[in-house]
Amino acid sequence: MISVPQGKVAKQNLEQHIRGLYLDGNINPLQVEVGIKGIEDAIKAVRKDTEVRDTVLAEVSKYAEKTIDLKGAKVTKKNIGKYDFEVCGDPVYEDLVDRLNELKAEVKKREDFLKALPEKTSVVDNRTGEVCEIYPAVKLEQETIAIRFV
Repeated sequence: MISVPQGKVAKQNLEQHIRGLYLDGNINPLQVEVGIKGIEDAIKAVRKDTEVRDTVLAEVSKYAEKTIDLKGAKVTKKNIGKYDFEVCGDPVYEDLVDRLNELKAEVKKREDFLKALPEKTSVVDNRTGEVCEIYPAVKLEQETIAIRFV
């Protein structure tokens, strides 16, 4: 059986242990990162697996309580859902969605314009007639890495 944290303190201890793997200098942090990425991908795949999900739901259905305590964790049965408005046939809703999509396209077009703007520029606000200065968008970047398993 896989040893997993049981309770909040154990989870925090595991987090600190993993953090230490990166920082203590005993292991190449890139090796740790690749290993953690592999574990993360595996966990995501297992959690998406319908057979696994069905097995977990079958197990939780054995409990009468809505929330159960299990080894330091509270497990709560929930129903999640969403509404499908596309089937309503409401012309007002459909018009609003169309307008929203048009606005999103206009915003995207304006963002592309602002990204490409080489320098500060004067423009006229069509609503007020006022001349205003606009500036190129500032690109916020953060260096990171991408890991792909081959």
